[in-house]
Amino acid sequence: MATLPRIARALLRVALPSDWRDDIVCELAEAYGERRTRSRVRAWLWIVLEAVVFAVRFVPERVRDLRGGAAITSLDLRLAGRAVRRTPWLSGLSVISLALGIGVTAGVFVVIRGAFFSPLPFPEGERVVLVGDYNATRRYPLSVDPAEYLRRRDLLTSFEQLGAYHSRRVVVGRGDGEGRPVLARFVTPEVLRLARRQPLLGRLPDEVDAQPGATPVVVLPYFLWSAELGADPEILGETLEIAGERRTVIGVMPEDFGMPWGNELWMPFDARDTFEPLELVGRLREGVSLEAARTELATMARTDPTRVGNADDAVEYTVVHLNRPATADAQLVALGGPLLALILLLIVMATNVATLVVAKNAARTGELAVRVALGASRRRVIGQLVLEVALVVAIAAGVGVALARWGVGTFERRVADVPFYADFSLDARAFAFVVGLATLTTLVAGLAPALRATRGPVHDALKDGARGASQVRFGRLTRALVVVELAVCVGFLSAAAVLGRTLFSFGFGERDFPAAETLVAQLYFGWPDALRDPQSTLTSDQRARIRTDFLARATAHREAILRSALTLPGARLAVAGSRFPGDESETTRVVVEGMADASPRRTELAEIGAGYFETLDARVLAGRDFTRAEYTAESNVVIVNEPFVARHLGGRNPLGRRIKLVPADADALDTTPWLEIVGVVPGLGLSPGDPARADGVYRPLGDTNILRVAIRGAGAPVDWVPSLIEIVRKVDPDIEVQWTTPLDEHMRRPVSLFRALGAGLLALGGIALLLSGASLHALTACAVSRRTREIGIRQALGASRTRVVRSVLRETTLQLAAGAALGGVLGLLLLRLSDIFPWQIERSGTASLGLVIALLGSAVLLALAGPLHRALSIRPADALRHD
Repeated sequence: MATLPRIARALLRVALPSDWRDDIVCELAEAYGERRTRSRVRAWLWIVLEAVVFAVRFVPERVRDLRGGAAITSLDLRLAGRAVRRTPWLSGLSVISLALGIGVTAGVFVVIRGAFFSPLPFPEGERVVLVGDYNATRRYPLSVDPAEYLRRRDLLTSFEQLGAYHSRRVVVGRGDGEGRPVLARFVTPEVLRLARRQPLLGRLPDEVDAQPGATPVVVLPYFLWSAELGADPEILGETLEIAGERRTVIGVMPEDFGMPWGNELWMPFDARDTFEPLELVGRLREGVSLEAARTELATMARTDPTRVGNADDAVEYTVVHLNRPATADAQLVALGGPLLALILLLIVMATNVATLVVAKNAARTGELAVRVALGASRRRVIGQLVLEVALVVAIAAGVGVALARWGVGTFERRVADVPFYADFSLDARAFAFVVGLATLTTLVAGLAPALRATRGPVHDALKDGARGASQVRFGRLTRALVVVELAVCVGFLSAAAVLGRTLFSFGFGERDFPAAETLVAQLYFGWPDALRDPQSTLTSDQRARIRTDFLARATAHREAILRSALTLPGARLAVAGSRFPGDESETTRVVVEGMADASPRRTELAEIGAGYFETLDARVLAGRDFTRAEYTAESNVVIVNEPFVARHLGGRNPLGRRIKLVPADADALDTTPWLEIVGVVPGLGLSPGDPARADGVYRPLGDTNILRVAIRGAGAPVDWVPSLIEIVRKVDPDIEVQWTTPLDEHMRRPVSLFRALGAGLLALGGIALLLSGASLHALTACAVSRRTREIGIRQALGASRTRVVRSVLRETTLQLAAGAALGGVLGLLLLRLSDIFPWQIERSGTASLGLVIALLGSAVLLALAGPLHRALSIRPADALRHD
């Protein structure tokens, strides 16, 4: 405790003038002295309180003192503007780099704030929650059986209302053969009511609308009503064709309404008349906390033996706010990491600008001395120097705000699946954030160089005899700045380059897919009525037989659709599969025969039809493709990709090795058949959200009631959509074309945000690297130029040119080595912190580290050539007179 004044003085000595420092230390020491009779904890609390009160009273006074008690005048601004215009290259480079840094950082801040911290546009929206089950062993969300939902709705007392929904994409049209794919939510009547929002037109569905046999109805989102239906006020009562069924429009919701995520289409259903797995959403009773609702849910679900499904693993029960879903924490980390990296990059840019300002101020020593001689106080000179930098930062901040506004607008238009409640406006919080960034930048780039430039008796610069001492002080400052800037730039830029490259590579690597000439569509065959009837008295064997027969017919229809698709104008290939590049992750667990570690490991899974690899222009690298006879559900062969061989087999030859795909019931693993690996293919983007985990297994496509088809050929893929829908209807009117999209758009959607962030990080890192090289170059060149007198004296005393050059190079090399070493350690530490991200990142960063060191080192060494050559080429007598 007695060391408090010394600690405070040590912390403040670097940054503040002596009179500021002494006042602060005296205040803190007095606060401690008055409270030293109290307990230690209370003493420290009083010290903190006194410090806050003191800061509120002291800082404004000192800010006024900094300007000599006068406000900023038009003359000050004219002088600052004149100083900025005198160095157009420095000012322009500073404005461009800082504007990009502030703009991108502010834009990312607005996106994060809008996506994760925007309030719900509902009355008492904080009580609207998602109710979910989560597999604690395999870490993925679980759906709820309809019977389990009905039981929870009747027994849980923590909720005023509890609704359920399931989702799938449907095509909406007026029955003229054209339509638009839309994500549809099949909802129980409670889902739309719990938001307590009235429709813009019409009414909400009720229990009568959800009963079996009732007239099919639909509630439209605002965007579909306005964009596709012309905002027709007479739309109520009209019928639309949705998924091959005529439905009557009974309502249109407001523009800012969405449940549970975006602006979907809503169709009521009765949970007693479905077998689809459900998601739950509810409204808490007043006064009930999330934890209380979660405890009741877990207690009820775990103690009742009738709970359905997913009993092989431990289950977590979650109740979370609708605008903070269960995956939001991981997403927030994924976005917060780049935001932190951008702020650090902005600090690096500001540090580089500060270095250039230091070199600029060093050349203005005489000017500053004249100002002091004419009566200007040190505070006045500091204020003027800071104002010059603040003017550049203010211009950069204005340009940055414009860039952020444009970037956020582009993000809203192009990024899919934006939550309906997200508010991406540049409001007061966003502007406060920009002001904070600008203030931080000004302090780093302006205040520190100004304090340094005016340190000591400035008027001594008017004396020739003080030149040597000034040069010594500048030389020490230069050496310290070079080492510190090298360390900061090498550390942060190498880590930012690794993170940016990781984000930018999200997607499909260097694979050149024929995306622009391929159409992808999803087909849904549904289920027979006999399986959908919850009151059915069929035995399990009868249900299994009906299911098998139905899937066999679905397979026959699938083949008929593919054959007919080849008759489309320009179509050359048509193939079916469970997923294509750009689709969401579908994981399984795998056991590899003969491996020392026999525990199941996660991998991606795709089921494919004949011609899949040919359609994607992918050739089998080793082994063979599936034969026509192997495309059955009973096939015992698989094909793996290159990432699978590297991760699970250590790069060893996989052909002939056997694996097991772990079933949902882990107890059945012993009876699960072994599957032989017969081929190896390249990585085809099985995990666009994390390319480092793109290992996967391909197996022949079996019988299924939902699949995707891809059609490849000449021409625009969208031109095939009407004809494809007609082909499907002719094969079976009950088959639903849920959505269609060109493959290139399908591939961009899941990775667009990450790739944009990665591109931004790489671009800002490149600009920061150039600015760092320029600032180090200028600083080193200025330092060598100021040593011309020293070099002349050494030559006059008999030192050879080789010895002088060796001395300068040795000193510079030591600076480079020290900065590179510190920066390398800093960069590796930052990369270790990347474990918080939910995707795998390169941990070494050796290539980025070496590139940054090489470029910055080259800039420093090249800066020696010109000034050193000029200093050595003049006569010693002239060098002694050099100013």
